[in-house]
Amino acid sequence: MTSESGQPTIRLPTGTEVFAVVSELSGFGGVRLECSDGKDRVGRIPGTMRRRSWVTEGDLVLADPWSWEDNRADVTWRYDDASALHLRTKGVVAI
Repeated sequence: MTSESGQPTIRLPTGTEVFAVVSELSGFGGVRLECSDGKDRVGRIPGTMRRRSWVTEGDLVLADPWSWEDNRADVTWRYDDASALHLRTKGVVAI
């Protein structure tokens, strides 16, 4: 997706979503996440995302913490390397 100025639009967190870095792959769609709010969480990659984009260690992702269990989250988006670098250089992501 691109905006009218020709710059690519980058998805940002909405609602309760936070930025996170994948620190470990656990198998069966599970990951360990280091979130931007300072918490470590166990993440779950939904099946549709497992088939569409590969998540690896060190990837920048968006995570949506569960409302009933704060130490767990769903991975909702994976940033490619160029988008992650852009967010880090602009100071949007501090992890």
